[in-house]
Amino acid sequence: TLKLIEASDRVGGWIHSKRKGEFLFECGPATLRGAPAGEDTWDIVKSIGLDKDVLAPTKMAKNRYLYAEGSLQKLDPLQLLRECPQILLEPFKERGPADETVASMLTRRFGKRFTEKYGDAMVNGIYAGGIDQVVEGLV
Repeated sequence: TLKLIEASDRVGGWIHSKRKGEFLFECGPATLRGAPAGEDTWDIVKSIGLDKDVLAPTKMAKNRYLYAEGSLQKLDPLQLLRECPQILLEPFKERGPADETVASMLTRRFGKRFTEKYGDAMVNGIYAGGIDQVVEGLV
């Protein structure tokens, strides 16, 4: 017996068909992984002649934004260092306990400001879980 748990009302994740009027749209992943992790996928793309149709990301795609303190803020490495200078000391920090939460680890290694502004958003965006509940050794 197989029990499938799906978040939506259908299976397939990003891959699905959608009809709008007389048009049928085939939807799928928004991105392709690069090598080496996506090497097999790229081989398929090339073998069916679609490699010329793949769009490379624009320079704008390199920009990262964070909604914090009531506004959308562009992430800037220099601003990050000004706000959280403790980051520079991270290579010299000791390893924490095996059951340490992500919140505790980030605060110990990068400081409270980094944890509250950047760490919480990062962990929620990736793992959809609060940094006080996610254990560092399990991510």
